[in-house]
Amino acid sequence: MKHKGDGSLRLFGYEIGDKNTLSLDEVVIQASPAMLRNMADFLLFCAQGIENGAGWSHEHFKDFLKDRSSETPEIIITTSSDE
Repeated sequence: MKHKGDGSLRLFGYEIGDKNTLSLDEVVIQASPAMLRNMADFLLFCAQGIENGAGWSHEHFKDFLKDRSSETPEIIITTSSDE
């Protein structure tokens, strides 16, 4: 299902142990069905936050999950290039 909007999407990332931001053309996600559902819930939560406005700037996936383990990669959803 497609939703109306500008459809803008930019991807950034870091190599492990590196602090230099890379612009990415492609992302591969290896995850369990449960983690994919968590990611879907997170993305919907972020979309609602963006639509509601009120100073929303970004959210962290690990904060959403309440997970501080080093095994879970961080995903940050932002409305600007400040992250």
